[in-house]
Amino acid sequence: MGSFSNVSAAIRVASVLLILGALLLTFHWLGDSGFREPPQHHLQTPPGGAPGHRPPPVHGGPPPPIPQDKPQGDAQLGESDNAKDGATKSGKPSEKPSVVKPAVESPVEPPPELSEVPSSFADDVQPPSNTRTDSWHPLPGDCGSYSQRAKVAQKPLSKGRFQLGYQRPPPACRSFNSSLAEKTVTRMKDVISDPDLYRIFENTFPNTIDTAIKWKGVAANNSQEELCFVITGDIDAMWLRDSANQLQVYRDIMTSPKDDIASLFRGAINLQARYIVVHPYCNAFQAPPESGIPTGVGSGGSTVFPPIDTSVVSTCNFELDSFGAFLQLSHDYYTATDDAEFFGKFQWVYAVQSMLKAAKDMMAPTYDDDGKRLKPPYTFSSYTRTMTSTLNLVGTGNPVSRTGMVRSPFRPSDDTSVFEFLVPANMMFSRYLNDTAAIMDQISKAPSGLADEMRDLATEIREAIQEHAIIKGPEGELMYAYEVDGFGGQNLMDDANVPSLLSAPFIGYLEMDDEVYRNTREFILSGKNPWYARGPVINAVGSPHIKPGDEQALAELVSSTDGLGLMHESINSLSAAEWTREWFSWANGLFGQMILDLEERKPHILKKSFQAYPVGGEEE
Repeated sequence: MGSFSNVSAAIRVASVLLILGALLLTFHWLGDSGFREPPQHHLQTPPGGAPGHRPPPVHGGPPPPIPQDKPQGDAQLGESDNAKDGATKSGKPSEKPSVVKPAVESPVEPPPELSEVPSSFADDVQPPSNTRTDSWHPLPGDCGSYSQRAKVAQKPLSKGRFQLGYQRPPPACRSFNSSLAEKTVTRMKDVISDPDLYRIFENTFPNTIDTAIKWKGVAANNSQEELCFVITGDIDAMWLRDSANQLQVYRDIMTSPKDDIASLFRGAINLQARYIVVHPYCNAFQAPPESGIPTGVGSGGSTVFPPIDTSVVSTCNFELDSFGAFLQLSHDYYTATDDAEFFGKFQWVYAVQSMLKAAKDMMAPTYDDDGKRLKPPYTFSSYTRTMTSTLNLVGTGNPVSRTGMVRSPFRPSDDTSVFEFLVPANMMFSRYLNDTAAIMDQISKAPSGLADEMRDLATEIREAIQEHAIIKGPEGELMYAYEVDGFGGQNLMDDANVPSLLSAPFIGYLEMDDEVYRNTREFILSGKNPWYARGPVINAVGSPHIKPGDEQALAELVSSTDGLGLMHESINSLSAAEWTREWFSWANGLFGQMILDLEERKPHILKKSFQAYPVGGEEE
C-alpha cells in the first residue's frame, strides 16, 4: 500500500492509535512494509461453504475434523508486508478429531484430547454452540462488505460541524450482538456533549463486536471448548496482539463469566492457546478448520524455521509482544470475572509452557563464549521490497549478547527490529508474565513450580531492562532506549503502537510519574526524536505534542476522520483526506476505551464542545 509524503517533515505519515492512560493520540511512522494491505476479497462463507472447503457445522451435526498437521520443511509463506490474496488452500481432514501437534520437537507435552469437563463448568456458563444460542450468528449473504461501507459516510450524519457518518452495520449484519455493549453506547449519549465526538464513540466502541467476530463456535474434539476467531478488520486473519487489544475495550463492562462478552474472551483465549502450543513463533493465524472459512495463502514467499503449517499460520513474524498480548487477554478476563477455574480446563497451561520454552530459547546470545556462532532457534527470510520485512544475515537477525531480555526480531508494527532486544515488548511480557502467575497458582493440575518459573523469568527480564535499557539521552538525561543489543548498540526512537515506550504506563509496567519514563516521554514528543513530525491536521509520532488531558487531542481526533467517524491506521498530517485502512478495529476500540477512561478520570472533558476548535491550518 502506498504511503504519504509529508513534504515539510520529509517523512511518511503513520498509523493512528490511542494510548488510554495518558489521553494520547499515537502515530505509527512506517515505511511501505509497515502497512498491512487489505486483501482484494472479503471472505464471507456462503451457505454450504466455499467450493473445495469444509462446510460450516450444521446444527445438530458433528463438527468437522481438525486436519493433521502438515510440516512443510522450511515452509513458504507470503511476504510479511503483504496481506493474503484471494487464493485458498484446504487442509486434508484427519481420520479422527485430534489436537494438532507441534511441527518441531519440544519438551512441552501436547494437550491430551479432552473428553470430560468438570461438572461445575455447566453450572457456571451456558453451553456454547455452533449455532446462534447466544449473540453470534453467520452474517446473511446480503450484508455486503463492511470495507465498502466504511469508505463512505453513511446516513444519518451527525448534527455537529463535521457531519460524521453513522458507520455501524444494521443489527442483522453485526457479527456479535451484546446487550452490555449496547447499554454502554446508549448511556454515553448523556455523558458526551459534543455530537461529533459521540458519533465517533458510537461508531468505534462496538466496532470489533459489530464487524470483526468472524466466527464463534466450539472445538471439534470438545464441545465445551469455546473458540472465537477475531479478525483485524479488512484482513481475514487473527493477530494475537490485535485480537487481545480489540477485546480489551470490553473488559470493563464484563463482570461475570455469564456475561455475553465473557464468551468472546474465553473463545479467543482458547484459540490463541491452540495456536501458541503448535506455532509459538508465529503472530497471525488462519481461521480454525471448525469454522469452515477458507484459508488464504499469501503472495510471494518467506522461509521460516521452525517449520510451519500454512493452513494454520497467516504470518510467522516472531514478535515478543504476541506473548504479552496472550497473557494480557488472559489477565483481562481473570481480573474482570475472577474465573480462574476456566484456565485449567483446556490448553492454557500448555500454551504457557510452549511460550516459556520459546522465550528462553530467544534469550540466547548470537555467539558462545568461544566466539562460535550458535544455531538460532528461529529464522525468517523473505523476498521483499524493503529491508524492514526480512531479517539480516540470511534470516538470523543482527547479533546480540546475552542480557536477560528476550529477542524480538519483529516489532509490533510487523517491521524488523534493528537491535533485537525490543524494550517495550520485554516490558509488556515481564509485566503480564508476573501477573498471570497468580492464575497458574490456582490451577491444581499445573506442573509444580510453573508459576514460580513465570515469576522468575519476569523478574530476570525486568532486571535486564534496568541494567541494559536505561541509557543517557541527548542531553545526558536517563531514559529508556527503544532497542538494544547488549553490545552497546542503542536505538533512540519510539514506534507508535502498543507496546511502545510511550505506552509503558498503559501496559502497567511503570507509573506515569516515573522519572526515567518522563525523560523518555519528553524525548519522544520532541524534535530530538527522528520520528516526530508536525502538520496542520495533526502533530504526531507517538502523540500530539501536548500535555496529557488537553482537550485539543480530542479536537484533532474529531476533525481528522475525513467525515467517516472512524479511526484509521494512518493519516497524512497535512491532509485528513489521505489515510489507510478504512476498517481497523483495534484503533477503533482504543478510541472507545479512551472515552470510557475519560469518563472515569476526567469527565469534564467529555462535557466540552469541540465545534469551534481551529483545524487543518485554520487560524484561531
